[in-house]
Order: sequence, then C-alpha cells, then structure tokens
Amino acid sequence: MRDLTRARASLSQEVSRVVSRIHKVLEDADVKLASVATNTVGKSGQAMLDALVLGEDNAEKLADLALGHLRTKISRLHLALEGKVRDHHRFLLQRLLVQWRFLVAEIAQNSWRLLLAG
Repeated sequence: MRDLTRARASLSQEVSRVVSRIHKVLEDADVKLASVATNTVGKSGQAMLDALVLGEDNAEKLADLALGHLRTKISRLHLALEGKVRDHHRFLLQRLLVQWRFLVAEIAQNSWRLLLAG
C-alpha cells in the first residue's frame, strides 16, 4: 500500500507540472484564462482548451463554452481569451492535454487499486 500511495503522490506532482506547462503555453499565447478560471483544466477550461486546439480563435465563442459559476464571468473571459494562439501553441496544448488526461486516468486507476488493497 505504501508503494501505491507513493506512486499516486508522484502522479499528482506530475499533474501539477503539466498544468503549469499548460499555463505557460497560454501565457506565451497571451491567453489569460488562469486569471479568470480558478481551475484551468476543469470542465469549462477543458472545453475551451480543446476548442483552441481545434483552431477556434473567436474569444466570444470560446467564452460561451463556460459552464456553471464561470458563466457569470463571461465578459472577463472574453478579454482573457483574446490572445494570439499560433499553430505551435495548439500543438503543445494538444500534447499537454493528452498527458494531463493520461495522468488523471492513472491516478484514478491507482486510487481504485488502493481501495481494493485497503
């Protein structure tokens, strides 16, 4: 069980590193999503990031992907999403999202295994 707990902690640290790299790519593209959304990789953030990866540049359309409480911040999102996302940003974001989703799935598997072992 100790090994599983250590593995989960290591995966969680890697998730934090990947999220930091996502923030860095967004900052380089002058997209300030993290200044408005408390969880950049939450449901709304993922929808916006996926749309950016697929080529959506319209800040209004991206902001309209907001869900729940984030919908109350639409006007701030419009401003935050007006960046200069280029092809290399899209590529990096796509690869980082793949890594993030893999790590999240690994943590879920690890947690499930910890429940079974406990």
